[in-house]
Amino acid sequence: LATLSPAHQKKTMSLSSKLLSLATLLVLATLSLADSAPETLSTEGLWKRYRAELFEFLRAGDADALPGLQLVTTPFPAEWDENPQILQDLVTRIPRWGASWSMSEKDFRVAYEDFLTNIKLPAQPKKDFSQLERIEDQLFELEMKMGMQMQSCMQKYQQHQIMYSKYMDAGKPKTFDQYKQVFCASLSRAEQAIVDKRGELLVAQVALRDEFYDARAALGKFAVTPESERTFNAYGSLRRFAESAQAGNVNGFEVKITSKTKSETRSTTTQSMSFGFDGSAFFQVPVSASLQMGKEEMKFKTSTSDFQLLFGAKGYMVIPVFPSRNWYSPEVVKKYANGPFRQNKKYFFNVAKKSFPQSAIMPLVVRNLFVVVGPRVEMYVSRDDAEELQKKKTFGLSFSVAGISFDFNKGSELHRTDETNKLSKITIIGDSNTPQLMAVESQILPNM
Repeated sequence: LATLSPAHQKKTMSLSSKLLSLATLLVLATLSLADSAPETLSTEGLWKRYRAELFEFLRAGDADALPGLQLVTTPFPAEWDENPQILQDLVTRIPRWGASWSMSEKDFRVAYEDFLTNIKLPAQPKKDFSQLERIEDQLFELEMKMGMQMQSCMQKYQQHQIMYSKYMDAGKPKTFDQYKQVFCASLSRAEQAIVDKRGELLVAQVALRDEFYDARAALGKFAVTPESERTFNAYGSLRRFAESAQAGNVNGFEVKITSKTKSETRSTTTQSMSFGFDGSAFFQVPVSASLQMGKEEMKFKTSTSDFQLLFGAKGYMVIPVFPSRNWYSPEVVKKYANGPFRQNKKYFFNVAKKSFPQSAIMPLVVRNLFVVVGPRVEMYVSRDDAEELQKKKTFGLSFSVAGISFDFNKGSELHRTDETNKLSKITIIGDSNTPQLMAVESQILPNM
Protein backbone atom coordinates (compact mmCIF):
# COMPACT_ATOMS: atom_id res chain seq x y z
CA LEU A 1 0.00 0.00 0.00
CA ALA A 2 1.11 3.57 -0.65
CA THR A 3 1.93 5.82 2.34
CA LEU A 4 -0.93 8.10 3.36
CA SER A 5 -0.33 11.81 3.60
CA PRO A 6 -0.84 13.44 7.06
CA ALA A 7 -4.18 14.87 5.94
CA HIS A 8 -5.37 11.52 4.74
CA GLN A 9 -4.08 9.81 7.91
CA LYS A 10 -6.05 12.21 10.10
CA LYS A 11 -9.19 11.73 8.01
CA THR A 12 -8.84 7.93 8.13
CA MET A 13 -8.25 7.86 11.92
CA SER A 14 -11.27 10.08 12.52
CA LEU A 15 -13.46 7.88 10.38
CA SER A 16 -12.25 4.57 11.86
CA SER A 17 -13.04 5.68 15.39
CA LYS A 18 -16.71 5.88 14.43
CA LEU A 19 -16.92 2.43 12.92
CA LEU A 20 -17.74 -0.63 15.03
CA SER A 21 -17.62 -3.32 12.36
CA LEU A 22 -14.43 -5.32 12.06
CA ALA A 23 -15.14 -5.88 8.38
CA THR A 24 -15.24 -2.10 7.81
CA LEU A 25 -11.95 -1.68 9.62
CA LEU A 26 -10.50 -4.26 7.26
CA VAL A 27 -11.77 -2.22 4.33
CA LEU A 28 -10.18 0.97 5.70
CA ALA A 29 -6.93 -0.90 6.17
CA THR A 30 -6.80 -1.48 2.43
CA LEU A 31 -7.87 1.98 1.19
CA SER A 32 -5.67 3.45 -1.54
CA LEU A 33 -4.71 7.08 -1.90
CA ALA A 34 -7.68 9.18 -2.94
CA ASP A 35 -5.59 11.08 -5.44
CA SER A 36 -4.14 7.89 -6.99
CA ALA A 37 -5.95 6.19 -9.85
CA PRO A 38 -7.46 3.00 -8.26
CA GLU A 39 -7.34 -0.17 -10.27
CA THR A 40 -10.80 -1.10 -11.53
CA LEU A 41 -12.12 -4.36 -10.13
CA SER A 42 -11.23 -7.05 -12.64
CA THR A 43 -13.13 -10.32 -12.99
CA GLU A 44 -10.41 -12.21 -14.86
CA GLY A 45 -9.24 -14.80 -12.32
CA LEU A 46 -11.68 -14.87 -9.43
CA TRP A 47 -12.99 -18.31 -10.34
CA LYS A 48 -9.47 -19.71 -10.32
CA ARG A 49 -8.66 -18.41 -6.83
CA TYR A 50 -12.10 -19.23 -5.47
CA ARG A 51 -11.73 -22.80 -6.73
CA ALA A 52 -8.28 -23.17 -5.19
CA GLU A 53 -9.40 -22.14 -1.73
CA LEU A 54 -12.75 -23.94 -1.80
CA PHE A 55 -11.06 -27.09 -3.08
CA GLU A 56 -8.57 -26.92 -0.22
CA PHE A 57 -11.49 -26.79 2.20
CA LEU A 58 -13.44 -29.64 0.57
CA ARG A 59 -10.30 -31.77 0.33
CA ALA A 60 -9.51 -31.14 4.02
CA GLY A 61 -6.05 -29.86 3.13
CA ASP A 62 -5.03 -32.98 1.15
CA ALA A 63 -4.01 -31.70 -2.28
CA ASP A 64 -4.10 -35.20 -3.78
CA ALA A 65 -7.63 -36.00 -2.58
CA LEU A 66 -10.67 -35.80 -4.87
CA PRO A 67 -8.78 -35.25 -8.17
CA GLY A 68 -12.10 -35.24 -10.06
CA LEU A 69 -13.61 -32.34 -8.05
CA GLN A 70 -15.43 -29.69 -10.11
CA LEU A 71 -17.36 -26.55 -9.14
CA VAL A 72 -20.90 -25.90 -10.33
CA THR A 73 -20.99 -22.53 -12.11
CA THR A 74 -24.65 -22.51 -13.17
CA PRO A 75 -27.28 -22.69 -10.39
CA PHE A 76 -28.65 -26.22 -10.01
CA PRO A 77 -31.42 -26.71 -7.41
CA ALA A 78 -31.11 -30.07 -5.62
CA GLU A 79 -34.75 -31.12 -5.83
CA TRP A 80 -34.44 -34.86 -6.46
CA ASP A 81 -36.21 -35.84 -3.22
CA GLU A 82 -39.45 -34.84 -4.95
CA ASN A 83 -38.35 -35.91 -8.44
CA PRO A 84 -35.73 -38.72 -8.42
CA GLN A 85 -35.37 -38.48 -12.19
CA ILE A 86 -33.47 -35.18 -11.72
CA LEU A 87 -30.75 -37.07 -9.88
CA GLN A 88 -30.62 -39.89 -12.44
CA ASP A 89 -30.30 -37.40 -15.31
CA LEU A 90 -27.52 -35.62 -13.42
CA VAL A 91 -25.35 -38.63 -12.61
CA THR A 92 -25.83 -40.71 -15.76
CA ARG A 93 -24.47 -37.95 -18.02
CA ILE A 94 -20.65 -38.04 -18.23
CA PRO A 95 -19.14 -34.75 -16.94
CA ARG A 96 -16.89 -32.80 -19.27
CA TRP A 97 -13.33 -32.49 -18.06
CA GLY A 98 -12.30 -29.18 -16.47
CA ALA A 99 -12.39 -27.18 -13.27
CA SER A 100 -16.10 -26.41 -13.72
CA TRP A 101 -18.76 -29.09 -13.85
CA SER A 102 -21.02 -29.47 -16.85
CA MET A 103 -22.85 -32.44 -18.33
CA SER A 104 -21.82 -33.76 -21.72
CA GLU A 105 -24.19 -35.34 -24.19
CA LYS A 106 -22.71 -38.79 -23.45
CA ASP A 107 -24.68 -41.24 -21.33
CA PHE A 108 -22.43 -43.25 -18.99
CA ARG A 109 -24.54 -46.39 -19.38
CA VAL A 110 -24.25 -46.29 -23.17
CA ALA A 111 -20.49 -45.70 -22.93
CA TYR A 112 -20.15 -48.59 -20.46
CA GLU A 113 -22.02 -50.94 -22.79
CA ASP A 114 -19.81 -49.80 -25.67
CA PHE A 115 -16.75 -50.55 -23.53
CA LEU A 116 -17.95 -54.07 -22.71
CA THR A 117 -18.88 -54.93 -26.29
CA ASN A 118 -15.53 -53.58 -27.52
CA ILE A 119 -13.52 -55.99 -25.37
CA LYS A 120 -12.01 -58.53 -27.76
CA LEU A 121 -13.36 -61.85 -26.54
CA PRO A 122 -11.86 -64.91 -28.25
CA ALA A 123 -14.11 -67.77 -29.18
CA GLN A 124 -14.68 -70.09 -26.27
CA PRO A 125 -12.59 -73.23 -26.75
CA LYS A 126 -14.31 -76.60 -27.01
CA LYS A 127 -14.34 -78.27 -23.62
CA ASP A 128 -15.33 -81.65 -22.25
CA PHE A 129 -18.55 -81.17 -20.31
CA SER A 130 -19.01 -84.87 -19.55
CA GLN A 131 -17.55 -84.58 -16.04
CA LEU A 132 -19.75 -81.59 -15.30
CA GLU A 133 -22.85 -83.43 -16.56
CA ARG A 134 -21.98 -86.51 -14.46
CA ILE A 135 -21.67 -84.39 -11.29
CA GLU A 136 -24.99 -82.65 -12.05
CA ASP A 137 -26.67 -86.06 -12.45
CA GLN A 138 -25.22 -87.25 -9.16
CA LEU A 139 -26.39 -84.11 -7.41
CA PHE A 140 -29.91 -84.59 -8.81
CA GLU A 141 -30.03 -88.18 -7.50
CA LEU A 142 -28.83 -87.11 -4.06
CA GLU A 143 -31.47 -84.36 -3.88
CA MET A 144 -34.22 -86.84 -4.85
CA LYS A 145 -33.15 -89.32 -2.17
CA MET A 146 -32.88 -86.61 0.43
CA GLY A 147 -36.39 -85.42 -0.42
CA MET A 148 -37.83 -88.92 0.20
CA GLN A 149 -35.88 -89.26 3.47
CA MET A 150 -37.06 -85.79 4.55
CA GLN A 151 -40.70 -86.71 3.95
CA SER A 152 -40.33 -89.98 5.90
CA CYS A 153 -38.57 -88.29 8.81
CA MET A 154 -41.20 -85.54 9.05
CA GLN A 155 -44.01 -88.13 9.19
CA LYS A 156 -42.21 -89.94 12.03
CA TYR A 157 -41.68 -86.65 13.83
CA GLN A 158 -45.40 -85.75 13.61
CA GLN A 159 -46.34 -89.16 15.07
CA HIS A 160 -43.68 -88.69 17.74
CA GLN A 161 -45.15 -85.32 18.72
CA ILE A 162 -48.69 -86.71 18.95
CA MET A 163 -47.72 -89.75 21.02
CA TYR A 164 -45.23 -88.19 23.39
CA SER A 165 -46.08 -84.47 23.59
CA LYS A 166 -47.75 -84.88 26.99
CA TYR A 167 -45.04 -87.14 28.43
CA MET A 168 -41.79 -85.68 26.97
CA ASP A 169 -39.42 -84.52 29.63
CA ALA A 170 -36.71 -81.89 29.22
CA GLY A 171 -34.25 -84.49 27.96
CA LYS A 172 -36.36 -85.55 24.98
CA PRO A 173 -35.99 -83.78 21.55
CA LYS A 174 -38.72 -81.16 21.04
CA THR A 175 -37.81 -79.53 17.68
CA PHE A 176 -37.56 -81.18 14.27
CA ASP A 177 -33.81 -80.47 14.00
CA GLN A 178 -33.24 -82.10 17.38
CA TYR A 179 -35.42 -85.07 16.42
CA LYS A 180 -33.69 -85.45 13.04
CA GLN A 181 -30.24 -85.68 14.59
CA VAL A 182 -31.38 -88.49 16.94
CA PHE A 183 -33.86 -90.51 14.88
CA CYS A 184 -33.00 -89.63 11.23
CA ALA A 185 -29.21 -89.83 11.05
CA SER A 186 -29.38 -90.97 7.43
CA LEU A 187 -31.15 -87.70 6.50
CA SER A 188 -28.39 -85.63 8.09
CA ARG A 189 -25.77 -87.63 6.17
CA ALA A 190 -27.73 -87.09 2.92
CA GLU A 191 -27.83 -83.33 3.50
CA GLN A 192 -24.07 -83.22 4.06
CA ALA A 193 -23.52 -85.28 0.92
CA ILE A 194 -25.46 -82.70 -1.09
CA VAL A 195 -23.36 -79.85 0.33
CA ASP A 196 -20.18 -81.69 -0.66
CA LYS A 197 -21.48 -82.47 -4.15
CA ARG A 198 -22.47 -78.83 -4.74
CA GLY A 199 -18.92 -77.79 -3.86
CA GLU A 200 -17.58 -80.35 -6.33
CA LEU A 201 -19.92 -78.98 -8.98
CA LEU A 202 -18.71 -75.42 -8.37
CA VAL A 203 -15.08 -76.50 -8.79
CA ALA A 204 -15.95 -78.19 -12.07
CA GLN A 205 -17.79 -75.11 -13.32
CA VAL A 206 -14.86 -72.81 -12.48
CA ALA A 207 -12.48 -75.15 -14.28
CA LEU A 208 -14.50 -74.76 -17.48
CA ARG A 209 -14.40 -70.97 -17.44
CA ASP A 210 -12.04 -69.16 -19.79
CA GLU A 211 -9.93 -66.16 -18.77
CA PHE A 212 -12.53 -63.76 -20.21
CA TYR A 213 -15.38 -65.23 -18.19
CA ASP A 214 -15.83 -62.09 -16.04
CA ALA A 215 -16.12 -59.86 -19.14
CA ARG A 216 -18.69 -62.21 -20.67
CA ALA A 217 -20.60 -62.29 -17.37
CA ALA A 218 -20.53 -58.48 -17.06
CA LEU A 219 -21.91 -58.04 -20.56
CA GLY A 220 -24.60 -60.62 -19.88
CA LYS A 221 -25.55 -58.94 -16.61
CA PHE A 222 -25.87 -55.57 -18.34
CA ALA A 223 -27.89 -57.05 -21.21
CA VAL A 224 -30.50 -58.72 -18.98
CA THR A 225 -30.98 -55.66 -16.75
CA PRO A 226 -33.96 -53.58 -17.95
CA GLU A 227 -33.08 -50.04 -18.96
CA SER A 228 -35.31 -48.65 -16.19
CA GLU A 229 -33.17 -50.49 -13.61
CA ARG A 230 -29.81 -49.23 -14.88
CA THR A 231 -29.76 -46.57 -12.20
CA PHE A 232 -27.42 -44.95 -9.68
CA ASN A 233 -27.84 -45.27 -5.92
CA ALA A 234 -27.62 -42.19 -3.70
CA TYR A 235 -27.61 -41.82 0.07
CA GLY A 236 -28.85 -38.76 1.95
CA SER A 237 -32.17 -37.00 2.53
CA LEU A 238 -32.21 -33.41 1.28
CA ARG A 239 -35.27 -32.59 3.37
CA ARG A 240 -33.62 -33.72 6.61
CA PHE A 241 -30.44 -31.90 5.61
CA ALA A 242 -32.32 -28.61 5.14
CA GLU A 243 -34.11 -29.05 8.46
CA SER A 244 -30.84 -29.81 10.27
CA ALA A 245 -29.15 -26.78 8.70
CA GLN A 246 -31.92 -24.48 9.90
CA ALA A 247 -31.49 -25.92 13.39
CA GLY A 248 -27.73 -25.37 13.23
CA ASN A 249 -26.88 -29.06 13.41
CA VAL A 250 -24.70 -29.31 10.28
CA ASN A 251 -21.38 -27.79 9.25
CA GLY A 252 -21.34 -24.45 7.46
CA PHE A 253 -18.57 -22.71 5.55
CA GLU A 254 -17.37 -19.25 4.52
CA VAL A 255 -15.13 -18.03 1.72
CA LYS A 256 -13.75 -14.53 2.30
CA ILE A 257 -12.36 -12.57 -0.63
CA THR A 258 -10.06 -9.68 0.30
CA SER A 259 -6.52 -8.57 -0.48
CA LYS A 260 -5.28 -11.14 2.07
CA THR A 261 -3.79 -14.42 0.99
CA LYS A 262 -3.85 -16.67 4.08
CA SER A 263 -6.54 -19.09 5.25
CA GLU A 264 -7.84 -19.36 8.76
CA THR A 265 -10.40 -21.36 10.74
CA ARG A 266 -12.92 -19.38 12.78
CA SER A 267 -14.60 -22.27 14.56
CA THR A 268 -14.95 -26.03 14.49
CA THR A 269 -17.86 -25.84 12.06
CA THR A 270 -17.00 -22.85 9.85
CA GLN A 271 -14.04 -22.56 7.49
CA SER A 272 -12.96 -19.03 6.56
CA MET A 273 -10.68 -18.40 3.60
CA SER A 274 -9.09 -15.21 2.26
CA PHE A 275 -7.36 -14.52 -1.06
CA GLY A 276 -6.68 -11.78 -3.57
CA PHE A 277 -9.47 -10.80 -5.91
CA ASP A 278 -9.88 -11.25 -9.62
CA GLY A 279 -12.17 -13.61 -11.57
CA SER A 280 -14.54 -14.35 -14.45
CA ALA A 281 -18.34 -14.48 -14.57
CA PHE A 282 -18.42 -14.86 -10.80
CA PHE A 283 -21.51 -12.66 -10.46
CA GLN A 284 -24.51 -13.01 -12.73
CA VAL A 285 -27.71 -10.98 -12.72
CA PRO A 286 -30.85 -10.94 -14.88
CA VAL A 287 -30.54 -8.95 -18.08
CA SER A 288 -34.13 -7.77 -17.75
CA ALA A 289 -37.43 -8.73 -16.18
CA SER A 290 -38.10 -11.03 -19.10
CA LEU A 291 -37.47 -14.70 -18.32
CA GLN A 292 -36.33 -15.21 -21.90
CA MET A 293 -33.42 -12.81 -21.68
CA GLY A 294 -31.08 -14.97 -19.59
CA LYS A 295 -28.23 -13.52 -17.52
CA GLU A 296 -25.24 -11.23 -17.84
CA GLU A 297 -22.01 -10.83 -15.93
CA MET A 298 -22.03 -8.10 -13.28
CA LYS A 299 -19.34 -5.48 -13.97
CA PHE A 300 -17.97 -3.74 -10.86
CA LYS A 301 -16.41 -0.29 -10.63
CA THR A 302 -15.09 -0.86 -7.11
CA SER A 303 -11.28 -0.71 -6.85
CA THR A 304 -9.44 -3.89 -5.99
CA SER A 305 -8.22 -2.41 -2.72
CA ASP A 306 -11.76 -1.63 -1.53
CA PHE A 307 -13.63 -4.75 -2.57
CA GLN A 308 -14.53 -7.43 -0.01
CA LEU A 309 -16.84 -10.42 -0.26
CA LEU A 310 -17.89 -13.08 2.23
CA PHE A 311 -19.61 -16.08 0.66
CA GLY A 312 -20.94 -19.00 2.71
CA ALA A 313 -23.88 -21.17 3.66
CA LYS A 314 -25.64 -22.47 6.77
CA GLY A 315 -24.71 -25.99 5.88
CA TYR A 316 -23.19 -28.30 3.29
CA MET A 317 -23.50 -32.06 2.82
CA VAL A 318 -21.73 -34.71 0.75
CA ILE A 319 -24.05 -37.20 -0.99
CA PRO A 320 -22.30 -40.38 -2.24
CA VAL A 321 -23.63 -41.81 -5.51
CA PHE A 322 -22.57 -44.90 -7.44
CA PRO A 323 -23.85 -47.14 -10.26
CA SER A 324 -25.98 -50.06 -9.11
CA ARG A 325 -24.20 -53.40 -8.99
CA ASN A 326 -27.07 -55.07 -10.81
CA TRP A 327 -25.67 -53.72 -14.11
CA TYR A 328 -22.20 -52.22 -13.42
CA SER A 329 -18.95 -54.10 -12.66
CA PRO A 330 -16.11 -51.76 -11.64
CA GLU A 331 -13.66 -54.67 -11.38
CA VAL A 332 -14.16 -55.43 -15.09
CA VAL A 333 -13.56 -51.77 -15.97
CA LYS A 334 -10.27 -51.82 -14.09
CA LYS A 335 -9.14 -55.21 -15.44
CA TYR A 336 -9.76 -54.38 -19.11
CA ALA A 337 -8.67 -50.73 -19.02
CA ASN A 338 -5.98 -51.48 -21.61
CA GLY A 339 -8.02 -53.93 -23.64
CA PRO A 340 -7.69 -56.01 -25.67
CA PHE A 341 -10.25 -54.12 -27.78
CA ARG A 342 -11.88 -54.86 -31.09
CA GLN A 343 -11.42 -51.24 -32.17
CA ASN A 344 -8.71 -48.80 -31.17
CA LYS A 345 -10.60 -46.49 -28.79
CA LYS A 346 -9.52 -44.39 -25.81
CA TYR A 347 -11.80 -44.72 -22.84
CA PHE A 348 -9.91 -43.37 -19.84
CA PHE A 349 -8.11 -40.35 -18.43
CA ASN A 350 -4.34 -40.79 -18.29
CA VAL A 351 -3.56 -39.64 -14.75
CA ALA A 352 0.19 -39.84 -15.27
CA LYS A 353 0.17 -37.39 -18.18
CA LYS A 354 -2.29 -35.04 -16.46
CA SER A 355 -3.92 -34.40 -19.82
CA PHE A 356 -7.40 -35.34 -20.81
CA PRO A 357 -7.79 -37.29 -24.07
CA GLN A 358 -10.57 -35.67 -26.06
CA SER A 359 -11.44 -39.02 -27.63
CA ALA A 360 -12.09 -40.65 -24.26
CA ILE A 361 -15.56 -42.19 -24.05
CA MET A 362 -16.17 -42.61 -20.32
CA PRO A 363 -13.29 -41.11 -18.30
CA LEU A 364 -15.48 -39.81 -15.47
CA VAL A 365 -18.32 -41.22 -13.39
CA VAL A 366 -20.03 -39.09 -10.73
CA ARG A 367 -19.19 -40.24 -7.19
CA ASN A 368 -20.03 -37.41 -4.72
CA LEU A 369 -22.40 -34.44 -4.80
CA PHE A 370 -21.67 -31.42 -2.57
CA VAL A 371 -24.92 -29.68 -1.64
CA VAL A 372 -25.42 -26.41 0.28
CA VAL A 373 -28.44 -24.78 1.90
CA GLY A 374 -29.02 -21.28 3.29
CA PRO A 375 -26.44 -19.36 1.19
CA ARG A 376 -25.34 -15.89 2.30
CA VAL A 377 -23.22 -13.19 0.66
CA GLU A 378 -21.79 -10.01 2.20
CA MET A 379 -20.02 -7.53 -0.09
CA TYR A 380 -18.28 -4.23 0.48
CA VAL A 381 -18.47 -2.34 -2.79
CA SER A 382 -18.59 1.24 -4.01
CA ARG A 383 -21.87 3.09 -3.63
CA ASP A 384 -22.27 3.13 -7.41
CA ASP A 385 -21.99 -0.66 -7.53
CA ALA A 386 -24.39 -0.99 -4.59
CA GLU A 387 -27.01 1.10 -6.39
CA GLU A 388 -26.53 -0.99 -9.53
CA LEU A 389 -27.06 -4.20 -7.55
CA GLN A 390 -30.29 -2.83 -6.10
CA LYS A 391 -31.51 -1.94 -9.57
CA LYS A 392 -30.69 -5.40 -10.90
CA LYS A 393 -32.55 -6.96 -8.02
CA THR A 394 -35.58 -4.78 -8.70
CA PHE A 395 -35.68 -5.69 -12.38
CA GLY A 396 -34.83 -9.36 -12.10
CA LEU A 397 -35.91 -12.54 -10.40
CA SER A 398 -32.58 -13.89 -9.21
CA PHE A 399 -28.95 -13.12 -8.55
CA SER A 400 -26.22 -15.76 -8.63
CA VAL A 401 -22.84 -15.71 -6.92
CA ALA A 402 -20.30 -18.49 -7.53
CA GLY A 403 -22.95 -20.65 -9.17
CA ILE A 404 -25.39 -20.35 -6.25
CA SER A 405 -28.77 -18.75 -6.94
CA PHE A 406 -30.50 -16.16 -4.79
CA ASP A 407 -34.10 -16.10 -5.99
CA PHE A 408 -36.05 -13.11 -4.69
CA ASN A 409 -39.32 -14.77 -5.59
CA LYS A 410 -38.52 -17.60 -3.16
CA GLY A 411 -37.62 -15.68 -0.04
CA SER A 412 -34.14 -14.35 -0.83
CA GLU A 413 -33.38 -10.89 0.56
CA LEU A 414 -31.00 -8.07 -0.38
CA HIS A 415 -30.04 -5.40 2.17
CA ARG A 416 -27.80 -2.35 1.77
CA THR A 417 -25.99 -0.36 4.44
CA ASP A 418 -23.79 2.65 3.62
CA GLU A 419 -20.64 2.17 5.70
CA THR A 420 -18.56 5.16 4.54
CA ASN A 421 -18.90 7.96 2.05
CA LYS A 422 -17.34 5.60 -0.52
CA LEU A 423 -18.43 2.10 0.42
CA SER A 424 -21.67 0.24 0.96
CA LYS A 425 -22.28 -3.18 2.49
CA ILE A 426 -24.57 -5.46 0.50
CA THR A 427 -26.01 -8.52 2.24
CA ILE A 428 -27.83 -11.16 0.21
CA ILE A 429 -29.54 -13.98 2.12
CA GLY A 430 -30.75 -17.02 0.21
CA ASP A 431 -33.58 -19.46 0.69
CA SER A 432 -32.98 -21.88 3.58
CA ASN A 433 -35.40 -24.53 2.35
CA THR A 434 -34.02 -25.39 -1.08
CA PRO A 435 -30.62 -27.16 -1.23
CA GLN A 436 -28.40 -26.30 -4.19
CA LEU A 437 -25.60 -28.20 -5.89
CA MET A 438 -22.23 -26.54 -5.22
CA ALA A 439 -19.68 -29.09 -6.49
CA VAL A 440 -19.45 -32.51 -8.12
CA GLU A 441 -16.68 -35.03 -7.49
CA SER A 442 -16.17 -37.73 -10.10
CA GLN A 443 -14.10 -40.89 -10.12
CA ILE A 444 -11.44 -40.80 -12.81
CA LEU A 445 -11.71 -44.18 -14.49
CA PRO A 446 -10.32 -46.77 -14.55
CA ASN A 447 -9.07 -46.12 -10.97
CA MET A 448 -11.02 -47.95 -8.27
